[in-house]
Amino acid sequence: MERIIRILYEDKGAPASLCGLHQFILACLTDRIAKPEDNISFHRHIRKLKARIEPRLSGGSGNLRNNLRVLSDPGMSIAAFDSDRVHELLGLDKKTCREKVLNQLYVDCGSTFTARAEYTSPWIVLIERNLESVAEDACVVQNIKPENLRQNANKILLEFAKTTEKSSLRQKALGCWRRTSPDGQKTYATGPARIVEILERLHAREPIIPLPHS
Repeated sequence: MERIIRILYEDKGAPASLCGLHQFILACLTDRIAKPEDNISFHRHIRKLKARIEPRLSGGSGNLRNNLRVLSDPGMSIAAFDSDRVHELLGLDKKTCREKVLNQLYVDCGSTFTARAEYTSPWIVLIERNLESVAEDACVVQNIKPENLRQNANKILLEFAKTTEKSSLRQKALGCWRRTSPDGQKTYATGPARIVEILERLHAREPIIPLPHS
């Protein structure tokens, strides 16, 4: 994972370094790839990842789509769309299956790739509902009841990503984003868990495996 990897988010606001979803993803990735024998602290691992993984905030799904369209180098890019608004953006019925939504996003963003050909970037990931759903899962696994989830979602994720002591809880939260394949034989990652999975495979120089589709 030597090239700079860009993750494009719908979120708005500055600076990008305070994007709670991005910090949560970096912490989860560190939980996965850090080894005791490395003798490197959690925070040092995070700093190393920050030097390689660059967040870009778009301020809405339409802007995120436009940013993907004009990327001078789409290589090593991940785009995270909130599923609660993407159907309206694409003019699709809300009951449209995930595969068709992803395929339409690839086409709409000017990519020749489809959801079944995710071996090459840019990779497009759907986050079911929105940022608040990720923060809600973080609260559930910590057994806390948040006040004003919509307003505090970013802060909740920033706190959840701070220390190594919450590593097992973060992995439990990622587990909330695993789904069962249509044939019932396998589970697969979606949303933030899918982003972490892509980053982990890039780190290990392994191919990105396409998701099963319904």
